[in-house]
Amino acid sequence: MQLLELKDVSFSYDEKPALNRLSLNVEIGQFVCLIGPNGSGKTTLLKGLMGLIKQRSGTRTVCGFKSPRPDELTGLVGYIPQRLHLDPAIPVMVDEFLALKHNVKMSKQELISLMATFDLEKIKHRSMHSLSVGEQQRVFLLFSILSQPKLLLLDESLEGTDIRVQHSIFSELMNRVKSGKMSVVLVSHDISAVSEW
Repeated sequence: MQLLELKDVSFSYDEKPALNRLSLNVEIGQFVCLIGPNGSGKTTLLKGLMGLIKQRSGTRTVCGFKSPRPDELTGLVGYIPQRLHLDPAIPVMVDEFLALKHNVKMSKQELISLMATFDLEKIKHRSMHSLSVGEQQRVFLLFSILSQPKLLLLDESLEGTDIRVQHSIFSELMNRVKSGKMSVVLVSHDISAVSEW
């Protein structure tokens, strides 16, 4: 089953072209890594896939929707940008933040297991604002997969995460991909960090 199809797609910021005539196909059960230097358009591609920036031409089909708006992809696509910002005026603990997720499609035991995989059990009662960038990214990634999306888009999402924990998380994601539960598109500037995947 095809989850993502781009045909000669061009994206722009305002009227300034950012990516031109890009084509890409992603099937269910694929783990796709896109490697490129900073400034090469990797983030622009993921924002374009989500409909967060203007599509100037071509066709974009995501999870069966043609040129979908971001809200049409809720629950179907998980997107973790390089950096998410939380309002510091809203105090929320890690476990409270995870409990905000609607449409959770896993048992409590599966969630406990994933908390261990993502190395979050020791920090589950800490404020989200007290976490390091790497810790926050792990929480956001777990939050995203709680609804078991068909497609997961990761924008250098594990930067600043301990190598041992990265390995554990990538193994979990790869198991989900191999079982046909999801596909992953990961962008990175560091080929060594993703070479074994």
